[in-house]
Amino acid sequence: MIGKTLNHYEIVALAGKGGMGEVYVALDTKLHRRVALKILSPETASSPDRRRRFESEARAVATLNHPSIVTIHSIEEDQGTFFLTMELVEGKTLAELIPEGGMDLEALLEVAVPLADALGAAHERGVIHKDIKPANVMLDSNRRVKVLDFGLAKLRQEEPGPDAILSSDALPTATQAGTIAGTVPYMSPEQLEGKSGDHRTDIFSFGVVLYELATGQRPFLGESPAALISSILRDSPEPMDQVRPDLPRELAQIIARCLEKTPERRWATAGEMGAALRSLSSSGPGATETDDRTVFRRPAVAVLPFANLSGDPEQEYFADGMTQDIITALSYWRWFPVIARNSTLAYKGKAVNVMEVGRELGAGYVVEGTVRKAGEKIRITAQLADASTGHQVWSQRYDRQLTDVFALQDEITECIVSSIEPELSRAEQQRALRKPPENLDAWSCCQRAMAEQWKTSQAGYTEAIRLLREAIDRDPNSSFALSMLANCIYEQTMAGWSDDPQRSFGEVLERASRSVELDDGDWLGHHLKGLGFLWTQRDYDSGIAEGRRAIALNPSAASAYHGSACVLTYSGNFVESIPALHTVLRLDPHYRFAGSALADLSLSHMMEREFDQALEFAEKAVRTQPGFVRGHQRLACCLGHLGREEEARAALKKLMQRQPDFSLQYVEATYPFRRSEDLKFFLDGLRVAGFDS
Repeated sequence: MIGKTLNHYEIVALAGKGGMGEVYVALDTKLHRRVALKILSPETASSPDRRRRFESEARAVATLNHPSIVTIHSIEEDQGTFFLTMELVEGKTLAELIPEGGMDLEALLEVAVPLADALGAAHERGVIHKDIKPANVMLDSNRRVKVLDFGLAKLRQEEPGPDAILSSDALPTATQAGTIAGTVPYMSPEQLEGKSGDHRTDIFSFGVVLYELATGQRPFLGESPAALISSILRDSPEPMDQVRPDLPRELAQIIARCLEKTPERRWATAGEMGAALRSLSSSGPGATETDDRTVFRRPAVAVLPFANLSGDPEQEYFADGMTQDIITALSYWRWFPVIARNSTLAYKGKAVNVMEVGRELGAGYVVEGTVRKAGEKIRITAQLADASTGHQVWSQRYDRQLTDVFALQDEITECIVSSIEPELSRAEQQRALRKPPENLDAWSCCQRAMAEQWKTSQAGYTEAIRLLREAIDRDPNSSFALSMLANCIYEQTMAGWSDDPQRSFGEVLERASRSVELDDGDWLGHHLKGLGFLWTQRDYDSGIAEGRRAIALNPSAASAYHGSACVLTYSGNFVESIPALHTVLRLDPHYRFAGSALADLSLSHMMEREFDQALEFAEKAVRTQPGFVRGHQRLACCLGHLGREEEARAALKKLMQRQPDFSLQYVEATYPFRRSEDLKFFLDGLRVAGFDS
């Protein structure tokens, strides 16, 4: 196959072989990038059942977007050859990297935490891997974890077929006496018994891998396949704290819970398991998850256990779950380090002084809350305090019907986090503004810049950009300052205050690309990089991929959903953009660019020919943000398509008063539709309104 071309992919080298086919390194001659091709073997391609499994794998994995899961680009066929195109990961598998005697705690957590996060993201989308093992986990050249080969993944809602559990791919084969090849050493008891497993099957396999990372040996052994299977079904592994007494006892407890024979006794979710692993970090209270290139003496946030005021012990789990979810969700922002839960648990049930808590934990801010249940209603209060002064920064009360307790917990968590993060930023801005200019460090420059940026004025953007360039001069390797600068330039340009928009968009892409090069976990950098791809190169696929990565890195960021929806809309994917825009408004009821999000909802509905909904959102956009011209543009266009010519002309007249330079050239430059027919459709509505193009 080497040297052969499939469609526009030139095969360069063989990367590996599996039960369903071979994997090759290839050059995508259109986009000039290296990719991986997974090619079905002739036997697989000729079998309708195996081809169905192959296509099911592609659909399952394509729904996932997580920095630790290999991205699938497409499923293709060329003259009877069926293949997947995927992200190429160059590095080593865990099977090659586990040292004799196991890893130290820091190295182990660097692998285990992102692996748990990846599984959690897959499970949330209904995808189960069912083949977690060291050979399916890679560390790339930057030591980032990547999960490979969802070849046995199944969507939960699918009925298990005859090959769902012990297919020929999964069965062990004896290569020589006393050795086992295949995946049986990592299979769960329910898999081996032929039962239909759920996401907890992956948690068991994860536990086997974790035990091996910690000790350098597998927890279950056998001199034959039958002996190995019997060990998995019946035996308890050698206690890890006896094999590695230097590792924390809590790690042994986490692994033991993963390896419970009964699924119900394991961790309920991979997210819960990942949170427990995070709590083992040896970095100490107030430590950050990024290095000094990104952190400028940032204030840490401590979330104290929410108090259960219900008098109902069963509500304790609700309060504890909410506390952990808020800690996890806040950690996605990365701009503020979050104290691990094991450090704040000591304050559970105690009356506290937030200033003392701040001193003891090294926290700049403290979050407290209460939960009270009365009948079928539940009331949650939350407040944020400045630990240096004890003053309350923000507080809110949430009253809800207690229907689905877990959905309610998720909803309240999202509301609290979407409110806390902006309040943290505002508090830090005020703190920065009180500092004498000569004492500014890079972090304070960024916070001052954010305060200026949020004025959304021409002068404010100019000053914000000046401050951010100063921050980068002080530390050129700050991903935070770089992504902030990209964001500020983007907003300034979209507001119409750039002398050269294309040059400005070029800098957005440049700064955002550099920020994620320094810190691949910078969600804001990925968000702006995606928008940069759209506006400078009309690279819709890369823009969509970057937007999805931003959301995966920070599911609480309204602007990440807004940017992703923007690229989806102009790529022609209107159906997917609509729920993303609704998520923007749900996550942040006080979103700074609510008028823009409403106008974008109008555009997506209009392009779907849903004119009544389009008109409703266009009118809301104009009422919400009258000075935002895009709302007026969509209103005039929508009225034109509805045939309400007189109203359309009146709307266009108001638009021209606000935007005298509105022209065909402007529309072509600022409505970058992928398909020419979409641009024509938009212009047709404006022409009914009297637009002379």
